[in-house]
Amino acid sequence: WREALWLPELGQLRNPRLITALQQQLSQSGVAIRDHTPVTGLVIEADRVTGVSTDAGRFSAGIVIVAAGAWTGTLLGDWAVGEIAPVRGQMLWYRLAPDTFRRILVDGDRYLIPRRDGVCLVGSTVEHVGFENQTTAEARQKLSAFAATLSPVFGTQAPAGQWSGLRPGLAGGIPIVSAHPKLKGLFINAGHYRNGINLGPASARLIGDLVLDRETAVDPGPYAAQNHLYWAL
Repeated sequence: WREALWLPELGQLRNPRLITALQQQLSQSGVAIRDHTPVTGLVIEADRVTGVSTDAGRFSAGIVIVAAGAWTGTLLGDWAVGEIAPVRGQMLWYRLAPDTFRRILVDGDRYLIPRRDGVCLVGSTVEHVGFENQTTAEARQKLSAFAATLSPVFGTQAPAGQWSGLRPGLAGGIPIVSAHPKLKGLFINAGHYRNGINLGPASARLIGDLVLDRETAVDPGPYAAQNHLYWAL
């Protein structure tokens, strides 16, 4: 690289551990979590959402927040706001000695993220393939080749694993964190694309403030569902 930016305050989160911590905090706070209970639809009475239908039956609620990632549009159906579409991303991980790398490297859409225990992530692809979520040999080859351009370490060591996920892509690049423009009692927190972990705490705080009708820390206008009405189904 002839030029680069040094960002000394750039940090990272280990998302599986973050989710584990959130689950423990919610459990300690008395929040009931229903695992393996897919929501199949909204319960709508007149112009208000009064609950959700699931594989385990119907659950009533005065407020429903849809935060279903790439599946948000599928769940909302005819009430969808904006075209939130799945965008597949594939990643590799390597098991290296601790401190082999100590800095995050970002090159366009691709990056290297070293963990303190030696695990090193290399990503990622951007693929518009619908809800296809399997990994591919092509992505493995491309990401391995990218890693080898960063260090000869990756030229002599095979990846320890590969996985993929579906990002919630949204036209315009700004998520929806807002009350639904037509259905009372319904809120949407979705469309974060590649920044879900980064924006999660702030968007959770914003949607909570909106639900509870509190003063918000940021202007909610840019994240309003009304901004996406011309993309609505």
